[in-house]
Amino acid sequence: MRTSAVPRSGTLLGGLLLVLWLVLAVAMLEPGSTYYLADAAGRAYSPERARYAPTGTVGHSLGYLGAVLIVVGVAGYVLRKRWRRLAGAGRVSDWLQVHIFLCTMGPYLVLLHTSFKFGGVAAISFWSMAAAVASGIVGRYIYAHIPRTIHGSERTLAALQQSAAAVQASLGDVEPGLRRTLEPLFAERPSPPRTLAGALRYAAAADWRRRRHTRRARHVLRKAELPPAGRAELLGLLRERFRLEQQIALLAPFQRLFHYWHVLHVPVALVMLLALVLHVTLVVLFGYAWPF
Repeated sequence: MRTSAVPRSGTLLGGLLLVLWLVLAVAMLEPGSTYYLADAAGRAYSPERARYAPTGTVGHSLGYLGAVLIVVGVAGYVLRKRWRRLAGAGRVSDWLQVHIFLCTMGPYLVLLHTSFKFGGVAAISFWSMAAAVASGIVGRYIYAHIPRTIHGSERTLAALQQSAAAVQASLGDVEPGLRRTLEPLFAERPSPPRTLAGALRYAAAADWRRRRHTRRARHVLRKAELPPAGRAELLGLLRERFRLEQQIALLAPFQRLFHYWHVLHVPVALVMLLALVLHVTLVVLFGYAWPF
């Protein structure tokens, strides 16, 4: 029995985008690594300067490409959420995955464009991007802990409690001796958080406990005389019960946290976009247009 509200396709897309991000990051970094690692004197006389300096052919192009990825990532996600004509164009959660990919790859390319040296308006643009990325990472963590249906809408407390009861009923069919051995691994129930900071600590601790208990449960199940499919199903039920209990405890505080985060993230993203536009405008006005 599986009651998870997280679509497998969303998890698969996130994994594929992560692999693609890492591959592209290495592919973009490696050719210019000698120049990036050189000191100021070494860079000044490096034969790679014409390519990987911020005004070089590659470095300059990376700046423009990074800016385009950021703008497309922000605009695409906002339009998908706000424009009704795009309501049928895929799940919002999938668009969020693409938004995260583009809006982290873009700043990374901008970082390569600066060759890890920046100042003036470029520094304002870069640090505003860094703040937006850091804020986005926190928001992604909060978002991932708010349970949603396969269509992306938030689940209610009643729906979570109903799912938890169904999982508990399925666990009731397990052989009593084995159930008594396994249930204590997932039966820790700390006091529900009372503050928003406490909710973040609770979530981090619960994530750690789930991983630790899952490893122990796998060890116990390997010793049990169960077929592989039965072991996998039982482990899934135990993990699902633990996850649902965590979501029930965190639902209200994390909904509040996500609201506060959104109030902060939007202005940070706007400042980033304004700084980016200002930087690109100044670059073009000073004659550093597209290098090709």
